[in-house]
Amino acid sequence: MLHPWVSSDPATFASSMAPLQPAGCRVIARREVGKFLKAQPP
Repeated sequence: MLHPWVSSDPATFASSMAPLQPAGCRVIARREVGKFLKAQPP
C-alpha cells in the first residue's frame, strides 16, 4: 500500500459507498465539475 494513512480496507469502503447510489449520487471526474457548476458574474 503506497499511502496507508489515506486508505480504507475494501469492505469499509464498500459499506461507506453503498448508500450513495440509491441517494442519486454519482462520481464525476474533476475535469467535468464545470459542467455542474453555474457561472458566477465576475
